[in-house]
Amino acid sequence: GRPVVWGLAAAGESGVRRVLALLRDEYDHTLALCGGRRNADLTRDMVVRRGEPRW
Repeated sequence: GRPVVWGLAAAGESGVRRVLALLRDEYDHTLALCGGRRNADLTRDMVVRRGEPRW
């Protein structure tokens, strides 16, 4: 996506690697906040969609 292109434009291959590392870290952090350690720990009830009640 765009962040990868921005990383490429700003710093070439190392910029792309940095952006991908940041995205991976952000994903891991979000997963941990949901109480998970790996993708298999995610369930549908952890996802809130716009317009749906949150109860």
